[in-house]
Amino acid sequence: GLENGESVIIEFDTNVTEYCEECQSCEQYNCVDAWMWSCCEVKYHAYDCVNVSCHAPPSKVNKTVWDPDTSEWVDELNTVQGYTIRFKIDFTYYGNENLTNISVNDVLPCCLEYAGNSNIAPTYVSSDKKIIWWNVSQNLSDCETFTIEFDAFVAGASECGGCINYAYVYGYIWLFCETYELVASGFDDAKIIAESNSPPNRPDITGPTEGIVGTPLTYKIFLEDPDNNQMYYKINWGDETTDWLGPVSPGEVTESHTWSSVGTYTIKAKAKDIHGAESDWTQYPLTVEIKTAEITLNVSMFHFGKIKATVENIGTSDLTGLNWEFNISRDSKIDFRDINIDGSGTIASLPAGSIETIQSDSLGFKFGLADLKVTVYKTGVVEKTATGRVFLIGPIALVFGVTTA
Repeated sequence: GLENGESVIIEFDTNVTEYCEECQSCEQYNCVDAWMWSCCEVKYHAYDCVNVSCHAPPSKVNKTVWDPDTSEWVDELNTVQGYTIRFKIDFTYYGNENLTNISVNDVLPCCLEYAGNSNIAPTYVSSDKKIIWWNVSQNLSDCETFTIEFDAFVAGASECGGCINYAYVYGYIWLFCETYELVASGFDDAKIIAESNSPPNRPDITGPTEGIVGTPLTYKIFLEDPDNNQMYYKINWGDETTDWLGPVSPGEVTESHTWSSVGTYTIKAKAKDIHGAESDWTQYPLTVEIKTAEITLNVSMFHFGKIKATVENIGTSDLTGLNWEFNISRDSKIDFRDINIDGSGTIASLPAGSIETIQSDSLGFKFGLADLKVTVYKTGVVEKTATGRVFLIGPIALVFGVTTA
């Protein structure tokens, strides 16, 4: 029962199970009747309605681009010429009937080119890589989202405030096994602001043009970039090519390489800035001839005053800076019978095929047997050592039992 001035309130929820048809102007009426009785007699009756709009919202297209700095999909991106960027097209459908076919058309501006890597293979890509079509047979129901992702190469700089990338999406329903009816469509765009970027200049190389097998040679590579960007570089040594090295600032870098075989090799390099723009290979490559380096060491039998040995260059490369050492020694319990005669020096130049004589310090007046060791060495040249015995009679020396290794 209700007393004068009292009221009763009823609240309840409903589910929207489908959208209304267009012929009903997308409005539905939800009405209520209320009665009041007193002593089995209707004392009050009222009727009221509310209008509920239940048309499907427009299908939604959202075009975004991936921002690596924020790790988010955004509507506008600042980038640099030479980069590859990733786009995403989201199409969300609203409707009672499922879509059966979806068509997507993406139109790239002049600063961009399609670079592939799409999650769905496109049906068509124009020859200039500016227009991409996807025609997909796929059921899409109410509130579901269809997504396409793909890469684009930033081929140029943006002008007049940025490059606009447009995406158009169309949704169809197959009718009566005869035709398609367009029931949903939309478009969206993403803005790209691309900074111009020029590739680095071709690197120049300087260094030796001749070397020895197994001996490292050092070269200077000169790197320049019109935009003063940091750079990576790679070197083709003629027998192998490095990976990208760096990054380094513009200027001079030094690299060494060792060749394992005789031959003539061409050295060239190329550079890539941190935005991915690459130079061509060195315009004037450097040629290096790698030769063999080998020497022989000989010690004769009879000597007077000093012990002598000959060093011959039997390789194909001229040699410089060959070091040599003599050691004639004997330890004795009686000090005055000890023998310790040395000698050392450097052969400044030993052209291929030539012979040079080296000699110990003065023998003086020594008597008895002693050990002999002669060594010739240089980095990159196989060391030669002659060992044997020497019989000393005053300034006269008789060498015997010599072996060379």
